[in-house]
Amino acid sequence: MEILSQYSNDNLQLIQDDQSTYSISDFNVNSDMIKLSVFSDAGSFLSSDDLIINTDFFIKNNQLFLKPNEYLDREGFAEGNYNLQFDFINRLPRESDQNYFYIAEISPSRKEIRLKRNPPGSQGMS
Repeated sequence: MEILSQYSNDNLQLIQDDQSTYSISDFNVNSDMIKLSVFSDAGSFLSSDDLIINTDFFIKNNQLFLKPNEYLDREGFAEGNYNLQFDFINRLPRESDQNYFYIAEISPSRKEIRLKRNPPGSQGMS
């Protein structure tokens, strides 16, 4: 995937995760979602929404097919060039008595945090 902006090594480390891999078999159409964000050529944010299965995307033979034109047409975008960002979001189960995340790192400016996921079955970190 091409990175369109230059990031410092610290910022790049925050947004990259080399320890995990993702395959389409990990995608659960009943709970996970694909979010599409639309930006202008100049980089201005225009819109974002969750894609609808069998309308904006479909899965066939364990392959993902994206149809962003369906979303752009439905939302009334004029013909033109847009930058599209697809975010694949895995939703975790909700259990009120278990801590799924803990704060792993706080930035020096104290404006950013890095969350880590506790392993399944752990009691969480205090």
